Parts: sequence; structure tokens; C-alpha cells
Amino acid sequence: MSSTTNVLLSTAVVEVLDIRDMPTTLLNYKSWSHIVNINHADPQFYHPGAIDIILGADVFPNILLQGRIAGKAGEPTAINTVFGWILMGTVQSNTYLNTNTTSLFAHTADTDLSFLDSSIKRFWELEEVPTYKSVSPDDELCETIFKNTHFRTETGRYVVELPFKLSEPQFDFDASRSLALRRFTSLEKRLLKTPDDSVTTKLRIVYDASAKLSSYSLNDTLLSGPKLQRDLVKILLNFRLHSVAFTSDIKGMFTQILVAEKHRNYQRILWRFSPNESISDFRLKRVTFGLSM
Repeated sequence: MSSTTNVLLSTAVVEVLDIRDMPTTLLNYKSWSHIVNINHADPQFYHPGAIDIILGADVFPNILLQGRIAGKAGEPTAINTVFGWILMGTVQSNTYLNTNTTSLFAHTADTDLSFLDSSIKRFWELEEVPTYKSVSPDDELCETIFKNTHFRTETGRYVVELPFKLSEPQFDFDASRSLALRRFTSLEKRLLKTPDDSVTTKLRIVYDASAKLSSYSLNDTLLSGPKLQRDLVKILLNFRLHSVAFTSDIKGMFTQILVAEKHRNYQRILWRFSPNESISDFRLKRVTFGLSM
């Protein structure tokens, strides 16, 4: 056998105790002077014999009576029961229990153990919490666009461009305005007919940049970018480390960022403050909630 050969050996030994009789051998009880003058439950306790009954731990306490006689070291203890005196404990004997021994030996030569190494490695890969983040090509492109185009104004406010996937799309703004106008008038009529019950509840405006025109929408042309939020599992675990936790929210986070002048036409809206006024076109200067950027 070469020194590079892998050998896998497996051996198992099973022992089955043969306790058909109790005791398993004839006992030399004559030296046990503490059990001579008592009424034994089994007068032939010292002679091997078949087991008549097995009592469980739930029944055994109910058969006990007052009385307990202890012997010397290596001698059994006599306990009084409703059946008479019984013996419990260990005794010294020169004989041993009969056992049936079954041996199993398996020998596999030239075993390739690489599968075991790969299985263990695979196990830890599945169980371990990932410590790295995979970045897609689109996410890398979005990061590059942001790094190369963003800047800050004299007041310190950030200005960003819309991260288009390829190049700036050629939208039909006239057709887009017609679609927005139809939706505006329809919504206005519905609100005038069935006004909202509450007029004091704050509104959360979400702009529908997913409205499709010519089979694609503004969101379809934008990169969403990588996930910037911290991992939720880490947040929940860290939250439990201290007795007191503080939470906060940033009000108007998106609207604190300006959109570059050349991209503001992609964020046009229609609005009027009264049905008696004419509808006007507005351009949103800030990053709006609803864009996939």
C-alpha cells in the first residue's frame, strides 16, 4: 500500500446483557447476618430464578413499609415492603454476566476524502452570515454616475443628476403631459364629488414615475443603485445590547437634495389651487419620493 493511499476504518462493538435470571449466580448469603431473622419476600432470593414482576418507579414507593436494615460494605440492604423484605444493592461475586458480543468491521481502501472536506465547507458557507456584499454592474454604474456628477452649492446643499441607465431618454413630453392632464382632471372631479372626511390629516405625496408612455416609464430608465440601509438583522441585534434605545427620523430627507437643472424637465407636474384657475406646469427642483433612484 502506498503512503498516499487513504484508508477509512470503522469498528463497532455491541454487547447485549443476558439477564433472564435474577440473581445471575448463586449467592453466598450465609455471612449476611443482618438478614437472618426476617421474612423474605422471596425465600429463595439467593438462588437464580426467573423474574416474576417488574415494578416501575411510579409504583415502587407505594409498596414500601417502615424498616430498613443495612449491612456491611459489599452486602445488600434489606427493605421492608408489603410483599416482605426485599434485598437491594451490590454484592461481591466471582462470576460475571453473560454477554453476547457482536463486532462490526468495515474497511474501505483508496477512499477520496475530498468530498468530506467540501461538504463541511459547504455547510459553513450556508450557515455563516455573509460579511461581504456583492455589487451588480448596474449598482457600480450608479455609483460612478453619482461620484462623477454630484456637487454642493454655496450653501452646502447637494445637487445630483438623475442616474439614467444608458443615455438620457427621448420622452414625448407633449404626450406625457396629455396623460397627466387626463389623470389630474379625473382625480379632481372625484375629490370634488366625494371629498375626504378629514381635512387636517397630513398627506404623503408619492409621485407616479412608473406611469408608462410608449411602453416604458421614467423609472424604467433610471438606475436604483445599491442598498444603502444597514442590515436589518444587525439593527435588531444591536438594539438589544443596551437597556435604553433612541429612535429618530429625518423629516423631508429626499427634498433636501436638489436635482440638476438639465434634468428638472423629467420632474414636471400639473397643479392648480382652485378649479376656477387654469392648470399650470411646475418643475420639481428636489429629489422626489417615487423615483427609483
